[in-house]
Order: sequence, then C-alpha cells, then structure tokens
Amino acid sequence: MTSISAVVDYDRSFIDLIANGQYFNTSPYVSEENFPRKKTERGIKKVYFRVFCFNRDIESEEVIQKMRDNGCRPATTRELLLFRGAVDTEFFKKAITALDLVRVGPAMSPNVPAIWNDYGDNLLVILCPIHKWFRTCHFLAVFEQVA
Repeated sequence: MTSISAVVDYDRSFIDLIANGQYFNTSPYVSEENFPRKKTERGIKKVYFRVFCFNRDIESEEVIQKMRDNGCRPATTRELLLFRGAVDTEFFKKAITALDLVRVGPAMSPNVPAIWNDYGDNLLVILCPIHKWFRTCHFLAVFEQVA
C-alpha cells in the first residue's frame, strides 16, 4: 500500500481535470452527469490517498472491506482525477481504479472508472467489474478522517 497526501481543489470541473490529465483517450461516460459531485466534494482540502494492491485475484466487496478495515473508503471519480493531477506521472505506469460504481452505457451495466497506462499513453476508461479483479489491479482509496 502506498499513501500520499495532496491538497486538491474539489471545485475543478471534470472537463478541466480531464484536459489537465492529458489522456490519450477518454471514455465519453466519464462526465459530471454520470458521476455527480458528492456533498463533501467542495472547496480546497488536504486529502490523504492510499493505493491498495493485493497481489491476488479479489472481488470488489473484499477490496472495499479491506479499505474500511484500514480507515479508508473507495475514492470517487473526481478524486481519481484529482489524484492524477497531484502525483508524478511516473506513478501512473500502473492502472488505478476507483470503485465508484455507476450504471452507464446501452446495457446500463455497473461500471467503474480507471486510469490505464497503455504503452505510455494514459487512458481514462470505464470498466465493468463482473468477475474478480486480477492480482495486478490497484485501487484508489481516501482516508475517512485524519486526526
């Protein structure tokens, strides 16, 4: 697990965050409409992020429980985009997923956002977590409260 703190501006728009992320390709489903701002996502705040990787195949429910056991919650899509802007691009040589579930697309199937590195190009994609996540998957979380 890797922990990183960053001062982030929750008031930045998705359009700005996506443009700033310099993605090679972006899913049209990653939008403010599909991932509305949470009530707590306002203003400039110091946020404590943690990236989880379990080195084994794992289901979403177990990932979320492990996050909770460590005082964290799954990051929102806005937090994933803010995290991308707050860390060095070298950090994104691995894919990072936010377990911010939304039903989008023609089939309205459950999906989550992820930033993938495709041979040096960052892609902002939507994934359908139907099966277990592979052992190489990384998940972004936020500490609930820091004393």
